[in-house]
Amino acid sequence: MHKDHPIVVLNSAQREWRPVLEHYHPANLETTPYGECFEVRASPDQPLIFLHGGWGKIKAAGSAQYAISRWDPKLVINLGTCGGFDGMVKRGEAYDNIGLFTERAG
Repeated sequence: MHKDHPIVVLNSAQREWRPVLEHYHPANLETTPYGECFEVRASPDQPLIFLHGGWGKIKAAGSAQYAISRWDPKLVINLGTCGGFDGMVKRGEAYDNIGLFTERAG
């Protein structure tokens, strides 16, 4: 698919995946062990790979590990939340969870 370290965008719910397909209209949709994927260019020298990894903790973890092992990305982005934040976030806002995860891990 590429030689450069891509940015990988993971997506789990079909309801979130459909609009991605409708927006990009990928010419080459590949099937992986976890779901479909396709590549576009964020810029001439920056590949951007979208992977529909499946719903649930196990599939999310497995598809994330698959993406990391296969593409060695420089950045992994999770697109969507699939719930779990009821009353904690506002629709349309973006959240940076890097601080949250590094605080808990360190």
